[in-house]
Amino acid sequence: MEFKRNNPPPATIMLVSDKVDRELSFRLCRNQQIQRGYNLVRARSFLGNPSRLYHTADWRWKTILEAAADSVSQDTTTTSSVLQKCSSSVDSSALSSFVCRACKFTGLSVASFTSHLSTEEHEQTKMEKFSVPDFLPFFTTKMNDQAAPEYVNSKTAVWWDMDTCPVPDGYDARRVRPSIQGALKDLGYCGPVTITAMGNLENAHPHLLQALSSTGILVQHTKRGGTLIYL
Repeated sequence: MEFKRNNPPPATIMLVSDKVDRELSFRLCRNQQIQRGYNLVRARSFLGNPSRLYHTADWRWKTILEAAADSVSQDTTTTSSVLQKCSSSVDSSALSSFVCRACKFTGLSVASFTSHLSTEEHEQTKMEKFSVPDFLPFFTTKMNDQAAPEYVNSKTAVWWDMDTCPVPDGYDARRVRPSIQGALKDLGYCGPVTITAMGNLENAHPHLLQALSSTGILVQHTKRGGTLIYL
């Protein structure tokens, strides 16, 4: 599995999504239990029902974004310096790019990526590969715990489903990374953070994609969101 291979325990997984299919829910239950060394934290757009998934933190997506909007300047440099107080909280080795999971296409610019999404080849591949997924909610409500000592400086991989937890209209997308890092930092997570944003990006505004990429977020086009989270 992609995350486990590159991130031996201890490590933290942050899942930003409202819906997860049965297969992913089972894998998380099996792989992220404390005895295996993986910690799970979550964010979603609304509170929901109990679940078998064990997690140590649970945020509302809107709350994470609003916290940064209330306390951080519009300036991107200032945003990073204020919220990124843990010196190792950004994985500097991560390269920004735009990925289409259906076609195995990687673009290094917004122009090449949006151009690919409008091609006949992409449209044909999409029809062949993508179908409506069968999602299963897995929500619980609990107080957020401070990071356990073994996770304070370990890596955190954020998997963000943009279809169910989108960037609100009018929100500066450059604030998404510092908002997530700020929420993690408040609970004591100071290790490097990688963020992968996934969703149906065919109608996404180029300015949104450019803003996300400019902060080091990997952007991937898919119509199966949560099902393509590799752990």
